[in-house]
Amino acid sequence: MRNKIASLRSGPAFFDINTPHISDRLVYANELAFVFPAQSPIHPGHLLVCPRRPIKTINEISVEEFSAVLNIIKKMLPVLQKVFQAERFDFAWNEGRIAGQSVAHLHFHIIPRHEGDDGVSNYQTDDVPGPRENIILPENKFVYAVLATNPIVPGHILLHPRKRVRSITEIPENVQAGLQQLIIATKKIFSAADGFNYAWHETSGRFFELALLPRKKGDQDSLGYDPRNYLYRIKNVNDRQKEDTAGLKEIARLIREKM
Repeated sequence: MRNKIASLRSGPAFFDINTPHISDRLVYANELAFVFPAQSPIHPGHLLVCPRRPIKTINEISVEEFSAVLNIIKKMLPVLQKVFQAERFDFAWNEGRIAGQSVAHLHFHIIPRHEGDDGVSNYQTDDVPGPRENIILPENKFVYAVLATNPIVPGHILLHPRKRVRSITEIPENVQAGLQQLIIATKKIFSAADGFNYAWHETSGRFFELALLPRKKGDQDSLGYDPRNYLYRIKNVNDRQKEDTAGLKEIARLIREKM
């Protein structure tokens, strides 16, 4: 897997919608963001959503750009259900090379999931790897933060909108801004971190919560995963699918047809 990760890190400096590498497999774009199939998908239908502006972290995204990204996510979910019969979804983004950000351009992963694919469905564990006390967490009138009951790494935080929703796409723009502000405020607590993982699941009967995990160089979480592999916990997939340019173009075409 280390060789695979090394090859990922030799990728482009940012995702440029105007290059054939992206435009040939573009699924959809609005004025501020765009979506395309991941070059090495974990599952068929694995998409990446990016702001057009080549920013690196959630700190830099504007309220309008964040809303544009979430609008694309909302647009893609029913289409992925039609094309790939997705039953639920994993979402994530990484910040920093240590945390697995292979391209220094903020991008959000949408990963369709199916019953029985044997992937991890909960970002908590019964094995507490370190102390959790004495952390004062920020809050605002829209969103609050709590320490994970069973953290994967020290500093594992869960962010919740005060008004519970099933999907991030149900969060109104003022709450989206509050979520972004709370993410930034929470990151300041862990200023010594070398990177961050963020993830959430969407499945029936579950309310939205965003997991924030500070990562340090050389750390492993209590499930035994290097932070660079955080997205890739699909147990029955030994490695991600090999790049298939023609296949990616076909996936993009299929998704566009169903929109």
